[in-house]
Order: sequence, then C-alpha cells, then structure tokens
Amino acid sequence: MKIYVRRKILFDEILSFMKNPQLLQNTNLSIEDVKKAYLEYEEEGETDLEIIEQIPYGTFLKLMQPKPVELIEIIKNEQLYISEIARKLNRSISNVYYDLKILNKHKIISFNKSGKYSIPILLLKEIRINI
Repeated sequence: MKIYVRRKILFDEILSFMKNPQLLQNTNLSIEDVKKAYLEYEEEGETDLEIIEQIPYGTFLKLMQPKPVELIEIIKNEQLYISEIARKLNRSISNVYYDLKILNKHKIISFNKSGKYSIPILLLKEIRINI
C-alpha cells in the first residue's frame, strides 16, 4: 500500500529544489515547474504549485488520529489564531500547539505569523491511498 499527499509547496522547498534539482527525482515536479513557481512567488508573494509525495504508513496513521483531523477541518474552514482554535475545541493552547507542530513537521500546515501570533494555514489538498 502506498499513501500519497498532494499539498501546496513551501517557498523553502522551492529554494532547495533550485539549489539541488536532484531532489526533484521522487516528485511530480520538473525544474521548469520550480523556476516558474519561484518567479510567481517573487511577483505575487505566493505560488499555487503543488507537490505529490509518498508518506510512510506510520505517518499517515499519526495524521489521521481524531485530534489532528479535527484541527485540519477547522483550519480548512477558518483562519484562526491558535488560541481561538483551542477555545473552539475546548482544549489547552499548549496541546493544540503540540498537535499543530506535528502537522507542520509533516508539511500538512504552515504558520503565517501575524505579529506575535501565528495562524495555521492548510497546505494539504488531498490524501490518496493506492492498494
């Protein structure tokens, strides 16, 4: 069984691919895609480029636990500060932040900084399981 995630690419990844195009070998992207995304980012501050990558089964299981899924649903529908998410879920800010850091580590979300506060932004577009 193979599990794939389709998500928006991060600017840091674009820079990594530009510096080392060999990293593109196991992705759906070409160096031309990355160059175009770099130019888009330079002009508009963001890009719509998406990457498809395989994730380990254990990671998939961790991400599909009830609490991370609940966070993904909220982030998909609303842009809220972490404290607002915690209040909405009736959870502590530290526990919500911990779960968000796991989602961030696996590039399911990223954080937009707004002053001293962070707003989680969903990068995930699709999860596909091939049997």
